[in-house]
Amino acid sequence: TIPSGIDSGREAAGLLLGRPAHERPDGLIVGDDIVAMALAQVLRLESDYAPAIATITHQAAPLTFALPVLHFELNDAVFASTAVRMLTDRLCDPDLPDRVELIAPRLIDEDAAHMSWAGHCEAKTQPSHGMVE
Repeated sequence: TIPSGIDSGREAAGLLLGRPAHERPDGLIVGDDIVAMALAQVLRLESDYAPAIATITHQAAPLTFALPVLHFELNDAVFASTAVRMLTDRLCDPDLPDRVELIAPRLIDEDAAHMSWAGHCEAKTQPSHGMVE
């Protein structure tokens, strides 16, 4: 079976909590809001570890999170047209070099984000350790 977003969030929280505290990242970018919701819930209930979390959100079904979460969304039409253009370019010329195109996200509820992230803006004494899925 394919794990659900909730199961994936719980699993990610377990992996993070299994790390020594000094090796946990200061922030996480989570590509799915259901995963982010489950991850934040486990972290809040089972530890005092509260990293900064950013996730893509779905305005049609907004969620409530157990920790402060920065919500952003991508314009699906821009994302899709960029992907199609890049694929078409590659099909027309397979020798094109690899490239990355950036699509700017739109921050949701910017005022709330500034308030809930104030504690994460202070200088850190420990180095941040990135986590790549």
